[in-house]
Amino acid sequence: MISIVLMLTLGVTIFIGVDSTWRSLQVYQNEAYKRDNQADIELIIKPTVLDRKKIAGIKHVKNFETSLKTEQKNLVVNAVQPNFKLNGFTITGGKAKLKGNNCVLDQSFAEQNKIKVGDQMTIAKQQYKVAGLATSSSYLYLTPDSTTVIPNHKEYGFVYITNERPVVNRILLQTNQVKQVKKELQSVFKQDIISLSSTKETLNDLAVSQKITQYQTIGSLFPVVFFMIVILMSFTTMYRLINRERQTIGTMRSLGLSDSQILLHYLSYSFLVSIVGTVLGVVLGWKLIPPYIWRFFNELFVFGDYKIILDFKQVLLVSILGILCTCLATVFVFKRLSREKPAELLRDKVDEGHQSRILISSKMQVLNKLIFRQISNGKLRAIMTVIGVAGSTGLLLSALGIRDTVNGVANTVYERNYLYDAKIYLNQSVQTNKKNTEFLMEYPVFLMSASHDKTSIVHILEDQSKLIRIYQPSGEAVNLKTDEILITEKTAKLYDVKVGDRMRFYDSKGNLINFKVTTIGQLNIGQGVYLTQESWKNLAQNFVPTSIISKNQNLADLESHATKVTKTEQQKKDFLKSMSSTLSMSLLLILAAGSLLIIVLYNLGVLNFSDRSRSLATLSVLGFKNQELKKILSTENIFLSIAGIIIGIPVGKMLHHKIFANAGMGDELDFTPLIALKSYFITIGFTIALIVLVTFLLNRKIRKIKMVEALKSVE
Repeated sequence: MISIVLMLTLGVTIFIGVDSTWRSLQVYQNEAYKRDNQADIELIIKPTVLDRKKIAGIKHVKNFETSLKTEQKNLVVNAVQPNFKLNGFTITGGKAKLKGNNCVLDQSFAEQNKIKVGDQMTIAKQQYKVAGLATSSSYLYLTPDSTTVIPNHKEYGFVYITNERPVVNRILLQTNQVKQVKKELQSVFKQDIISLSSTKETLNDLAVSQKITQYQTIGSLFPVVFFMIVILMSFTTMYRLINRERQTIGTMRSLGLSDSQILLHYLSYSFLVSIVGTVLGVVLGWKLIPPYIWRFFNELFVFGDYKIILDFKQVLLVSILGILCTCLATVFVFKRLSREKPAELLRDKVDEGHQSRILISSKMQVLNKLIFRQISNGKLRAIMTVIGVAGSTGLLLSALGIRDTVNGVANTVYERNYLYDAKIYLNQSVQTNKKNTEFLMEYPVFLMSASHDKTSIVHILEDQSKLIRIYQPSGEAVNLKTDEILITEKTAKLYDVKVGDRMRFYDSKGNLINFKVTTIGQLNIGQGVYLTQESWKNLAQNFVPTSIISKNQNLADLESHATKVTKTEQQKKDFLKSMSSTLSMSLLLILAAGSLLIIVLYNLGVLNFSDRSRSLATLSVLGFKNQELKKILSTENIFLSIAGIIIGIPVGKMLHHKIFANAGMGDELDFTPLIALKSYFITIGFTIALIVLVTFLLNRKIRKIKMVEALKSVE
């Protein structure tokens, strides 16, 4: 009974914990968007005095506002109309009123820089008084650029001021026809478009949605499989426990108790066990896992007060499944036993005669045949053991694979693709002839294909670049030549293009540039288009480097021309830190899968031993020594467990691949499922060690078998 409670508690804890985590994040995002009246589309154009009739003439636009959005060294400045309503903020201190030289400042930025309400600060060379502090759903995740993974609130934040000028560059729109309105905006603004995104395509939304999707995908596979294994094992355990009560049931029926009274008696046990396990699992999963994971969310996102969501439909579902798995097993066994007479129930069920005819020949052959007989006599028991071990082993391997995949992405990107040590973002044109140094141009464009369009980045590399390597999905390195244009595999999927298809974008002069995709490469981070300087010039474009990448350590002279310098080693650390919540979740899953494996192996081992105590006593009376009995019991356990491992390894690989195939890591990340060799060794080694331990503990029980009591139990 304790093992059933433990298994149900473990299964429900993981199921409810993962489910509550992603639901809480999703509910928080939706409520924040609603509270701040989030727009559906954000259009960034070249600064202009906008003719509002251009927007008013577009169908399905419910509402729109214009503003001027600019970036200072450490602030993104939102110059809005005093009565603006879209993409607002939530005041956490001071006043919300924007007028004159008042401003509303990012609360996190203010706290990190010790700025208080009433202080003065300089924005765009003008003095402003901080009237209020705020959070905003538009800036749940805020970094200065897409290459910075971890937000630094001391160095970067947002501020709202009033727009005193007629010039605007941002248009926010609300509509229920996002796709159609985007098409019309393209035809109206054409080459003036710098960026055109639905809310779901902004970096802010993608960062949060990516986490929601990761946990939702993991939650829809791993905990479900986990819970199914638990349900199956609980059903099997209860089935065998009730089956062993045949003599008690026979006695009760002999004493005159009706079948319904006896069934109700055993159902009460089943119901109590499942309720205790389910309630414990719901409480632990709801109260422990989401708050633990949320600590890591706070390193990435700016969240206010949040609440952990407990979905009662999911609670009801796991409760029904938990109760059914134990109660149905009880009913199933009882109905089968109720067909026997009380006198038959008082006797142990004996094996069929034809099975004993194989006990012939030499002693060694007898042992082997005894093992075969034990397995063939308990086919259901053997199948359940194999399934239990296979499921637990597969879960452990897939959980270890989550860590391997995240670490594998970091190692591949920063050791195999990006071979430079530092990236220097330039604020002016410079010349250098340092060794191991290359110029790089990153050019944001509104990229269009036949089926999809959104903002992307064109990366212009030096010819024969040695510091950025991209590989084909087959693993072969790509050597970009003149007039060859590569898009990453993730970008190809987003835009639904393949080699030979054409894509287009408007350049800075308003010319529509068409190009043909010649190569598709695999890159986990840094999605977009890649081509050489020569190819860029052949598209009638000027090469203006935006950064320098280098393996040279002596870069002090270049850094004086830089707006920012990023070190590859630090980027790798930041990436792993950004994935800390996923890594922590994988650790929980590893512990849960390991615990389940321990419970399953020990539980099945104990049940197998209990089922065989009488037959072991019989063999002992017939002259078999303890060592020979241990060999019979151990060989069977080891054989079935090894079979479970062999089946569980491919099951784990399949589950792991399924998780990352559907994980939806956003538009910027492309995860390649990976299970390291050491994870296979850990999984197999851990399982074998448990098998040896369980077998050792069970073998000790053989010496405690009381032969006379066991053989007389039938009387």
